[in-house]
Amino acid sequence: MTEQDTKYLEDLQDEFDYRYKTIQTMDQSDKNSAMMNQEVLTLQEMLNSLDFKRKEALSKMTQIIHETDLLMNNMLIEELQDWKRRQQIACIGGPLHNVLNQLQNCFTLLAESLFQLRRQLEKLEEQSTKMTYEGDPIPMQRTHMLERVTFLIYNLFKK
Repeated sequence: MTEQDTKYLEDLQDEFDYRYKTIQTMDQSDKNSAMMNQEVLTLQEMLNSLDFKRKEALSKMTQIIHETDLLMNNMLIEELQDWKRRQQIACIGGPLHNVLNQLQNCFTLLAESLFQLRRQLEKLEEQSTKMTYEGDPIPMQRTHMLERVTFLIYNLFKK
């Protein structure tokens, strides 16, 4: 989902950039025409849409980070501790429970998701360096989000 959002943002930004550069190459006499005024309004609408979509994408990513954090700290860590207890009991003759594959799959999927989210944040950074504006949400939020994702990755591998 975030990959689609990032791709959409990239396409929208490319279209905006193309239209903006087209206006810049127009003759001075053409710049005062009604068509030019309409194109400027279209560019403003595109910029508003781009800003909204950037905020929306960052909001979705923030929600994913939050949900991943909850999943790791509540459910997955508890399951890992239960597995360790079952392993200790099995070492002293108790029944052996082989649910390690499920636990391993959960850890693997979480790690893949976090690394994918990290890549999406890096793509947003690239887009922001190509085109930024006053109030651009990417530079304001990206660093904190990247720190949280890195922290979650570290904690996941530490467990």
